[in-house]
Amino acid sequence: MLDHMHHQAPQVEDRDDAPEQHMDAAGQSLVRALRLSFRLLTLIMMVVVVLFALTGMQRIETGHVGIKSVFGKIVGVVGPGLQYTWPFPVGNIETVDVRTQRLLVGDFWMFETPQDLATDLAARTAPEPGLRPGLDGALLTGDKYLIHAELECRYTVPAENVLDYKRNMLDVRNMIHSAMCSAAIRSAASRTAEGLMGGYEQDMFKSDVHRLAQERLDRIGAGVSISQVNLTRTTWPIRALPEYAAAQRASQQSGDRINKARAEAEEMLGGAAGMNYVKLVGEPWRGDIVPEFSSGEPKEYNLIGQYERLRHEGKQDEALAVWDAIDRVLVSQTTTGEVSRQLTAAAIYKDGVKQSVMGRVRRYEELLGAYKENPEFLMSREMAKVREEILASDTVVKWFMTFGSSPTVLQINTPPEITKELRQAWLQAARDRARQAGPSRPAGAR
Repeated sequence: MLDHMHHQAPQVEDRDDAPEQHMDAAGQSLVRALRLSFRLLTLIMMVVVVLFALTGMQRIETGHVGIKSVFGKIVGVVGPGLQYTWPFPVGNIETVDVRTQRLLVGDFWMFETPQDLATDLAARTAPEPGLRPGLDGALLTGDKYLIHAELECRYTVPAENVLDYKRNMLDVRNMIHSAMCSAAIRSAASRTAEGLMGGYEQDMFKSDVHRLAQERLDRIGAGVSISQVNLTRTTWPIRALPEYAAAQRASQQSGDRINKARAEAEEMLGGAAGMNYVKLVGEPWRGDIVPEFSSGEPKEYNLIGQYERLRHEGKQDEALAVWDAIDRVLVSQTTTGEVSRQLTAAAIYKDGVKQSVMGRVRRYEELLGAYKENPEFLMSREMAKVREEILASDTVVKWFMTFGSSPTVLQINTPPEITKELRQAWLQAARDRARQAGPSRPAGAR
């Protein structure tokens, strides 16, 4: 019996352990499932963390810089390229454009409708009231004129100034616009309208606006650098344009006539004395400039003007010094033109007169010697020569008279054909003498 009980007990135990074995298998399956789920969830969380961390990556484009901040506090500046910071909302990178920007300031320009934009300024009709406050802008110049002007500002944010720019600038374009308007008003108040409309003052105006606007931005620590200021458009008020155009035409015509007169004067003076005319009479179109005479040699500019003034002031010694300087210029080899030709002709005439006088002197001396030796013979010989010349001349009317008792008739009025022949012979003789004597004496030769 004991043996029987001994053998039955294991069978009862085997029946009691079966549910437990089934429960262990299910638990193990659950554990494995939970482990797998935990691992999968861990992987997902790691992927999410990595993706979240990757949100801190940001690419900075060329021409921009980035301002890094952590919990709203600026911690540095980064350049172009792929940059990393703490993911938002912990960290952030704010980009700033450091390329050159363009701002158009039209506060001083007139109000324009679409129809006005398609119409040339000269063809527009001015509004009946004139300038309209609140619509039309204008600059008041120092000479109390109004002009319309449109300005262009080119500016940059230097990379080294981006922190100042970030801290102090809320609306950069409005701040620059305000600085430009203030600078333009101040600068125009010290300029003329004509100068700003295209004269030499335009560059000075742009330089002043640039400087004043930059100074104002620097005072507030804007971190902005103005690189260039331009006047894109300028015009008078529409109502004044016809009068201005007429004045421009008159000014242009006046300038053309002045230039023409100057060219003619230069041609005339150059033809008179070559480039040395400046030494003799100066440049009349520059005004009556007469240098002051100082000790020593006079300044070789407008010498004739210097001479006239010194004579008028009674300074004879100084006037003679200037006269000598004028002579040196006139006879200089660099003096050309009509002056040179007249002086050359005068020199030739002078030599001719001198040779003629010397010939007469020699002839007189010869006749004087012969007269002293035999006066009657010399007189008879000379009278015979004169008579021969008179009778041989084609320009002399000759009458031959015979002695006798018959009456002699003398015709006073010469026949026209003989007068014509005599005149032609006289003119030909004059031409022959002129060729032999050389050039005639020029007018005003000394």
